Amino acid sequence: MPAIPFLQFLPDRLQRQLPGWPAQVGMAPSPGHRRQPPQQASDDVRRSAVLLLLYPRAAGGSSLDILLTRRSRHLNHHRGQISFPGGRIEAGETRWRAALREAAEEVDLPSDHVKFLGELSSLYVPVSNNVIFPMIAHAPERPLTTAQPDEVEEVLSVAIDDLLNPEKLKRKREVLGGRSIEYPYWDVHPSVPLWGATAMILNELVDLYREYLAAAKL
Repeated sequence: MPAIPFLQFLPDRLQRQLPGWPAQVGMAPSPGHRRQPPQQASDDVRRSAVLLLLYPRAAGGSSLDILLTRRSRHLNHHRGQISFPGGRIEAGETRWRAALREAAEEVDLPSDHVKFLGELSSLYVPVSNNVIFPMIAHAPERPLTTAQPDEVEEVLSVAIDDLLNPEKLKRKREVLGGRSIEYPYWDVHPSVPLWGATAMILNELVDLYREYLAAAKL
């Protein structure tokens, strides 16, 4: 089934009720907020925007890739983890402009030919008191990028079809911050699991992709 029409499906679908928390929680760690949404954000909550960029896997191809990064190991938080380009929304800045600015700062992403498609559900992360707003966009081909080493160690592409492959979905238990947690992850990188908030956000996109594929078969 060609994936490119998914880009035509998304803009209208993103204007209607989204899968939201039930989709996000499918990739949530445990113990933690596995059964119910996180508590309400505090008044001093941080607000961040991330860029979820889709583009064809190959010239003239029908499969789609997603742009991701591996965060620098020198950062204070989430070091070495797979993430989206993105960061804090500055005063007076729209979520979309913040996502573009952060992507330019982290991977030198050119904004030319990057088309905004809509937003996924926001995700509140209690441990960092941060609300993440995922901005979905499309580029006609994989953009030329350069990792800025202070923030990013690697720029990578992940095929959306890989996220549907049950062989790529695994679980892991480890001790983090002095406590043992178990989490689901996608095995799409040679050495780093795709898990946490990034995986929770992606799982909502995967839900929409499944919905599109099911509708395309009717």
